[in-house]
Order: sequence, then C-alpha cells, then structure tokens
Amino acid sequence: NNPTAQACISTISSIAGNLPIHLYSHSQNGKKQADISLPYAKVLVRPNAEEGMTLFLISLFNRLLSEGNAYVRETKVANRVVWNIVYDKVNVERVNGRKLIYVDGKVDSSVFQIPYPHFYDGVKGTSPLDIYKDAIRLDNEILIYLDSQLHNSLGKRTAFKITNASKLTEEQFKAKIKPQIDGVLAAA
Repeated sequence: NNPTAQACISTISSIAGNLPIHLYSHSQNGKKQADISLPYAKVLVRPNAEEGMTLFLISLFNRLLSEGNAYVRETKVANRVVWNIVYDKVNVERVNGRKLIYVDGKVDSSVFQIPYPHFYDGVKGTSPLDIYKDAIRLDNEILIYLDSQLHNSLGKRTAFKITNASKLTEEQFKAKIKPQIDGVLAAA
C-alpha cells in the first residue's frame, strides 16, 4: 500500500525480469553447474501462453517481492504445457508431511509455489516488505520521538539520523537510546 515501496518493487521487478535467468545446483564435488532438472526450470521453459518471458518474469518478481510467494498453474495449450501466474487467493498448509496448496479454499495440485527464498519457512515465503515493516515503523517512531523532544527543548525543528536504528527492538530503544537522549536534553 506504500507508493514508494511499490515503485521500488516495480523497478526491481522490471530490471530482474529483463535479465537472463539461469538455474544452478552444486555438483558432488561442490562446483556450481547449470541444472535444467530443478523444479523451477520447467516454469521457465514455457512460462505463459499470452506473455513473453520478460513480462512473465516481471509479474513473477513483483509477486515474490510484494507477497513473498508466487504461484503458477500448469495449463495445457495445444498439446504443450505452459504456466500462468495465479492471482486468486492461495493458502499453503503442511498436512501429514505434505504441502497442500489451496486456491479459493480447494486443493489444487496443478498450482506450483515459488517462495521468496531468503525468508522461506518450509511452507510459505515471507515478503521483504513484511520482514522490514516493523523495522521501518520503529525507525519512524524513533525519529518522531527525537524530533518532538528536540523541538520542545530547543524551540526549533532539528533533523538528525541514528545509524542502525532499524536493528533495535522497541525494548532496546526504551532501555538504551531514550534515556541517553533524555539525559542530553535535560543537560541542554
């Protein structure tokens, strides 16, 4: 819902969608080698009946970055298999050790999940936006607090930045940073 985040996602997706995609695995001796037998390779062979590879990849990357998962459905068109991105409501569950993909409340075995790899829990991927929104919220709260404290004590608006504030939890901020700021302001 954030226009800046959506513009960034769109830009990254457009750039990534225009790059050549190669899938690799590690051989037994540890060397990286091209591997077309990986599950994702079948999606890249014939991605979509209506779009070319670039548009398909842009849409795929957009879903990965904004939702944390992209889902594609295997479809047969003129005796060949193609893949279309699923925009319906999708839910993933692990039941008796099997991962089940539900589309609109029904199990759909023709749907293939592509999770965002950096934040994948074995069932679903998590969007980088979801991971970092709490850090961004905390950064914003710190800056609002600092601005209000400095404005009240100095009588003017002051801008400054805390490095790595997004790595602090709210409890760490209250325990470590806030007392230091209050002490500086009390001495001013």
